[in-house]
Amino acid sequence: MELEAEVQKLKEQNQELERKQAEIMEMQKNEVPETLKDPFGRKKRLCMRRTLTGPW
Repeated sequence: MELEAEVQKLKEQNQELERKQAEIMEMQKNEVPETLKDPFGRKKRLCMRRTLTGPW
């Protein structure tokens, strides 16, 4: 009887942890990575851009 109670407790704990993990994964999927933002909150470009101050 004691083992059955322990198994039930562990199953409930496992369900709670899986629910929390799913919530965290959802939050991480929805948030914008910090590396893509500059200090003013705008998104940074992922490619290089030609400057207008070249010597030509």
